[in-house]
Amino acid sequence: MFDNRDFDYTYPHGREGYCFATRNPTESSEWDVILKPFTLGSWMLLVGTVLVSLGFLLVLAKLFPLAVAKPSNVLLTIYGSCIAQSRTINPSSIGAQIFLADFMIISNLLSIIYSGALFSSLAVNSKVSVMNTLMEMVQSQIEVGGIGTGSIDWFVSAENEAYRELAGRYTPYLTLDDAMEAAKVKPMNVVNSRTALEFHLRSYFTNAYGEPEFRIMDECWINYPISYLLPKNSAYTDSINRKLFQLRESGLVDDLITREMDKMSKMNRIRNLVASQKVLTLTNLH
Repeated sequence: MFDNRDFDYTYPHGREGYCFATRNPTESSEWDVILKPFTLGSWMLLVGTVLVSLGFLLVLAKLFPLAVAKPSNVLLTIYGSCIAQSRTINPSSIGAQIFLADFMIISNLLSIIYSGALFSSLAVNSKVSVMNTLMEMVQSQIEVGGIGTGSIDWFVSAENEAYRELAGRYTPYLTLDDAMEAAKVKPMNVVNSRTALEFHLRSYFTNAYGEPEFRIMDECWINYPISYLLPKNSAYTDSINRKLFQLRESGLVDDLITREMDKMSKMNRIRNLVASQKVLTLTNLH
């Protein structure tokens, strides 16, 4: 059982932020911009309408004599007719004329709708807003995840009533990795200490170009002093305190922690790479 009376603490060598990691906004490709005006249902309706129209036109080409000699050229001829609005096709059947007129109207209508929607999507600034403050996170109604249920007590005890809403949106996870993996598949921010978040972002959650998939919001929840935990009555307590005091006075504590975190993250990446390439054998199971 963990008991604070069994340990000594060094002097606080800095302050740690209890921060939130949020997904980095991804840039849309050219194809995303082209496909954006329509949802999946709209595109299915568009493709279905075109296919059904072309199918009926092929049937009409076989049943009624058209001005086209070969039925295989019907599609290209009708496509050119719809664009140029010309009379290159003269169906002899009144049914074929009506169907061709309907096809031209539907094609023109869908073209106008798509052009307007595409223009609107290009004219409106579609850049994803970057979330940097706690109030922006509260107003976004995004979920929050973290390790265990301890964060709920912090949210409930917040002085700002708006921040207390985060307690109802909090989901506990067993580990920080589990929380961040969940945030990759659904809109959710992950809360933890800044050091722990930075370490996990460097070690595990980077893309193929080495860029982090998450970013830490500028505004953190709270800042609290941090110290080293040592065994009770340790002979190293006083010496570590003096060293930390010297580093803090010279402003080198943050640099020291950053270098150590970089070393640890590199070691973890190498360890994960070796583990992924290791061949599974019976001896490796032990």
